[in-house]
Amino acid sequence: MEGKHYYALKAGNGQEIARSCYYETQEEMEADYKWITSSEAGLAVEEK
Repeated sequence: MEGKHYYALKAGNGQEIARSCYYETQEEMEADYKWITSSEAGLAVEEK
């Protein structure tokens, strides 16, 4: 979507497997992404 921010989760082979909701601002997106990649979320995330 034009002017919206989101992040995508990709598998090891590079295929997109999930996409976040759209955020109005980059700050909102980054705050959510920060939580997803934190240990509090309980997910194993490797950034590339």
